[in-house]
Amino acid sequence: MALTPEELKEIPESFVKLFQELEEFIIKDMSRRIAKVGGLSESARLQVIKAQEIGISLDVIKKKLKETLDLSEEWLNEIFNNAGIYSIAKENELYKSAGLKELDVLENITLTKIIEATIKQTKGEFYNLTRSLGFAQKVNGKIVYKPIAQYYHDAMDLALMQIKTGVIDYNTAIKQAVDRLCESGIRNVDFESGVVNRVDTAVRRAVLTGANQMTQRMTEKGMEEAGCDFVETTAHIGARPGHALWQGKVFCYSGKSKEYPPFRESTGYGTGAGLGGWNCRHSFYPFIPGISVRAYSEKMLENIDPPPFTFNDKEYTYYEASQHQRYIERKIRSTKERLVAYDAAGLEKEFKNESIKLKQQEKYYKEFSIAANIPMEKDRLQKRKFSRSIAQKAVWANKKANK
Repeated sequence: MALTPEELKEIPESFVKLFQELEEFIIKDMSRRIAKVGGLSESARLQVIKAQEIGISLDVIKKKLKETLDLSEEWLNEIFNNAGIYSIAKENELYKSAGLKELDVLENITLTKIIEATIKQTKGEFYNLTRSLGFAQKVNGKIVYKPIAQYYHDAMDLALMQIKTGVIDYNTAIKQAVDRLCESGIRNVDFESGVVNRVDTAVRRAVLTGANQMTQRMTEKGMEEAGCDFVETTAHIGARPGHALWQGKVFCYSGKSKEYPPFRESTGYGTGAGLGGWNCRHSFYPFIPGISVRAYSEKMLENIDPPPFTFNDKEYTYYEASQHQRYIERKIRSTKERLVAYDAAGLEKEFKNESIKLKQQEKYYKEFSIAANIPMEKDRLQKRKFSRSIAQKAVWANKKANK
């Protein structure tokens, strides 16, 4: 069967954490060097030292970018291959029970090409992403996006000017520079189209969409060879309101059936806003009338989300609560990043204050999650740890297929 929403949710996390570490590394290094140069008083050597520090830092960042890209490409090869094998193995069980043709991923050239093409495309997205990183800066009331090198020069020049002219003291100037770095975060900037995303958002979307669309194309190929014209969509709690309308239902893939509604028209499959589009964890799998049993009854779908609840005098639906939980997690990660930057810049007072703020945020996160009855996504707040669950499932699928 297609990957479940839970499996799809897990796949991008290792990549996201990898790029979050890259972001933290860059901000930490820049904060330390801005503080170092800002503390110099010998104006004759200041520009030389500033240029040296920026040059060294950019070289270090370039090396870190390459390490991140190399590791992410290695993971893509393993995870996407395993995801493809695993999804087809589940669908083969249905085909076998119906006496239909099974597929062998390793022997089927079309399926192999689908996996290879998806890996190549996602690697290309990662490569382009690492070549278009920058920061956001407010200039005359407008947000301007600058490449890392340009932003670095401008941030250091501004801090030096503020300190030298006595407009503000050293600590305040460095704190403001560090705050601007953290508030922006590393952005993926398409300087031609103007499209901007936080780097972790861009990575999550690329991996999730790539993995989901890859397994969907493989499902379509299997259905074509097996002569299956019906699909059932996956379902999960907390679905977007528009997606909740069609999740967990059976459709006719070709749209020719009078008994089942047309698949593409009903779900928006193939569009960014539809099934399998931007950040969508829904997918579909073959359904054989008379043999398949629906995963969800209509009653189950009607009650898939818990009832609304109230927290701090505000009512939340389950979907709203899950979105608010993601918001709190982003705030916590931002605070942790700021702590790293303050520490690197030697801002002890600011570090202490931010530590107190972190404890308050973590307390609120726990209280809200308990009230919402939503598990705390602690993995999203921790350092990366390469997940091999899909790989383990692929091994299981291979063993079962070879029995």
